[in-house]
This record gives sequence, C-alpha cells and structure tokens, in this order.
Amino acid sequence: MLLVSIAPSEGEAVNSEDLFLHAQNGAPSDGNVPAPCAESLSESLAYGPAKGTTANPAPDATTHAVPRYTRVVRAAAPAESVAQFRARVWQSLEGQDDDGGMSRRVGLFISALVVLNIVALVLESVASIRAVAGPAFAIFETVSVAVFTAEYVARVWAASASDVYAHPIRGRLRFVATPLAIADLLAVVPFFLPFLGVDLRFVRGIRFLRLVRFFKLGRYSRSLQLMMRVARRSRRELVLTVWLVALLLVFASCAMFQVEHHAQPKTFSNIPTTMWWAVATLTTVGYGDIYPVTPLGRLLASLIAFLGIGLFALPTGILGAGFVHELEKRHRVAEQVNCPHCGGTLK
Repeated sequence: MLLVSIAPSEGEAVNSEDLFLHAQNGAPSDGNVPAPCAESLSESLAYGPAKGTTANPAPDATTHAVPRYTRVVRAAAPAESVAQFRARVWQSLEGQDDDGGMSRRVGLFISALVVLNIVALVLESVASIRAVAGPAFAIFETVSVAVFTAEYVARVWAASASDVYAHPIRGRLRFVATPLAIADLLAVVPFFLPFLGVDLRFVRGIRFLRLVRFFKLGRYSRSLQLMMRVARRSRRELVLTVWLVALLLVFASCAMFQVEHHAQPKTFSNIPTTMWWAVATLTTVGYGDIYPVTPLGRLLASLIAFLGIGLFALPTGILGAGFVHELEKRHRVAEQVNCPHCGGTLK
C-alpha cells in the first residue's frame, strides 16, 4: 500500500471517509509525504482522519497554510515472474515441491496413463479386439501422445530452473541427453514419423517403441528410483560380473569346440555356433538342441553348468547388498534427530 499526499484547495470539503489529516503525525513541513511500503498499513482500503484532528479542517487564518492529507492506497500484489512459474513447473514435474500435492497428482496421472498405454498395446495385438475397438485405440493413442508431448516440452522448458541445468541452452541440451529424457522422446517419436514422410512400413516396425513409455514410470515410482540408485551405486561390481560371464562364455565355447568337434562336426561346427550351447548351459536353460556326446564333453559340460550357477548368483548378491544399504540409509535419515538450535545431527 502507498501513502499519497493530497492538498485540498481552500474551502474544498474533504470527505472524512476518504482522507485523514497527516499534518499532526510527523509529515514534512512542505506537506510532501513519501510513499514507502509501510508495514503498519492495514490490508484493507481504509481512510479516516488522524487522531486529534477534524475531518474538514479550515485554512489557518494567519498563515493560510493548506493542511496536507494522505490517502491510503492498496498496492496490487506483484505478479508471479516467469522464473518463479518455471521453478514451480519443474518442482511439480520432478516431485520437489514442499507439500507434494501437485507433484503427487501429476505422478499418479502420468503413471496411470502409462499403464493404460501398455494395456492398450497388448489388447491391440488381438485381431478380434482391434476390429471392434480400433477407432477407440486410435483416439486414446492421440490423446496419450498429446499429454506425453506436453509433458516433455514442459520438462525441457522448465529444466533451466534446476541448478544442474541452469544454463538456458547448454543446460537444456544436457537435460535432453539424460536417459529418462531420451525415453520420453522415444515414447512419442513413432506417432509423428508419418507426418515427416517416413515409410509406414518402417513406422509399423518400430511401434514397439511405445513400450519405452513404461520407463516413464521411473520418474514417479519410488521403488524404480530405488532400483536405479542401487544399480548406479553397484555399477562397477556389475560390470566386473558381466566381464567374468563373457570370459567364461568364450572359454566354455572354445573348450567344448575342441572336445566335441571331431565327434559332431555338424553340431559343433565352429566356436560361434558352440557359443549358443554355452549360453544355454551357463544360464541352466538347456534347450537340448545341442549337447555333447563324448564322456569328456559331458564332464566339461557338468563343470561349466556348476560354474554358471555360481557366476549368475553374483549379480543377485551385489544387488541385494545394495538394496539393504539403501534401505538402511533411508531408515537412518528417517530416525535422524536435529538440534532445534544449531541444526546439527544429534546421536
């Protein structure tokens, strides 16, 4: 609200409901009243005479000084800036708002839409259902793509509100290159390809990319976020496990080829063909289309099968330990007590 100085002309009646005398309350001698944002002003538009004064004062007979009056004007609330709105959009989409209400509603809506898209994709593969509900599937696909496209554009536009992607150009490019942003883009690309002149046969071939929409749940599911954190934390151990599996696969293929090639030259014709047997054996699937017949080959196959069981149990143990660590860390944070004075952690 603002204080506006007004000087009525001589003999002019002053409405006591609109003005109050400011001369008795420390107004400058020249009658000019500053207009700061006074903390003591009331929130409503209030006018009235100052205490100890009259509503319609007469000009002083000696000095003919015209008393000054002050009108209390309520200033309009400042409009929300673009940066503030961008920050609100980013917090709502990323689940970082304080109350969590808007982000929770957005997350539930997008998650439900993703699940319905997966169900529609499965049902659309049934010829009898597609013949009856084909137009409904097309309308639902159009609406879903419109929502996902609006969400993607909003994320790219609001990404600069984050400290990680603060730069208006480089920051947005970094955000677009993130795995989840790529998944968001791939979820809508097949719909727009026909409008770009792409062959419809190619479009039908990549319609499976709609399954990428499932990965959008990673933004809104805490369980999936926990799994991604565990995988990211254990990536070095997992890479080591994959390297050991590849090494054992090559070793088993080479060894079995040397043992069985002479007995079964057509079945174990080369090492790449033998790798199919090694994969089936290491994963303990054992399809039975390729198998050793010599005693040494069967002994080698038994050893490789046992090694495969132990080797494929390594990722399970690594991921299990990572889950336990993350859950313990979450419990410690939940049970943490901070000092009300300094904010430090109390043990």
